Amino acid sequence: MVHTLLVIRLSLLRSTTLVFRTLNFRVLSLRKKEKREKLKTDIKAMFNGPVEIQALFICEFGIMHKDCLEKTEVTHQIFEELLCDIDLSHLVIKALPPYVAVVDPNYWDVLDCFKCGNLCTEKSNFAMMLSLEHTLSGVKIGVANCHIPSSTATSKRKTDTIGTLCTQLTTLNNLSGWIIGGDCNLDKNTMNPGSHHSATCIPPEVSADG
Repeated sequence: MVHTLLVIRLSLLRSTTLVFRTLNFRVLSLRKKEKREKLKTDIKAMFNGPVEIQALFICEFGIMHKDCLEKTEVTHQIFEELLCDIDLSHLVIKALPPYVAVVDPNYWDVLDCFKCGNLCTEKSNFAMMLSLEHTLSGVKIGVANCHIPSSTATSKRKTDTIGTLCTQLTTLNNLSGWIIGGDCNLDKNTMNPGSHHSATCIPPEVSADG
């Protein structure tokens, strides 16, 4: 299932296709090969399909880890091998488990990728934040890939998380637009950036699960 939860001020790039995908990759070793083959098939179909996918943002690739360098290196290696197998080794990989970004450098340069924490009272939750620059137009956008686990989610934590992400995105310099996506287990009222003071001047474009 693809989740594009909140899209704001991206009207400058109507032809751009960025995909958020939720994957349940908490698997036993006996199923890892099966899961990896399915992931390869899906990614190949996305980037080689009739619609030009320019970037893919994955969440729930494993579980939340606190500053675990080993998990980041292992995840990056998995995707390097996977993309090589399907002749897409030119794609740029950014990994902060459970998040992974796969970006086509023909369309976007990754200017920055970092962990965004202190989202709410659940301190283990964090999001992946990226700053991207369009290679042709020079337009810069911010992307937040976020998973709010239902096991620890409350209405206030969800609202606080979106509010924090909106605030963080508005502090990034020279952005023409920004996106919050992933699997946040939200309803449309919570996703409405008008409820957050940092985004009151920004008309939202909201996409539901699809």
